[in-house]
Amino acid sequence: MTTETARTDGALARLARFCYRRRRLVLLTWIVGVIAMALVGFGYAAAPDNDFSGGNSDSAKAQALIEKHFPEQQGDTLTLAIKADKGIDDPAARQKSRRSSPISKPHRSPDR
Repeated sequence: MTTETARTDGALARLARFCYRRRRLVLLTWIVGVIAMALVGFGYAAAPDNDFSGGNSDSAKAQALIEKHFPEQQGDTLTLAIKADKGIDDPAARQKSRRSSPISKPHRSPDR
């Protein structure tokens, strides 16, 4: 029966011994390296311009057309679903819905 011994003369073994024996120096080198990379990254990064206009993209052109031809449709929309056991015409359901959002025309469920 032969027993294998660990190989201790390889490059990784030498690197491991170096890192273990000089672990404070290795830790300091890692910290300095990370800080240096962060500074270089922030120094050469693109300018932070919070411009969400879309530029000359198709979606920006479509948004401009919507704003020009349908100004009443600008802004956000909200779909509010309310469970009403007695139906949407129940005064309690209407009161509950008006507290959340003004309803101009309630939508009726197709199953009612």
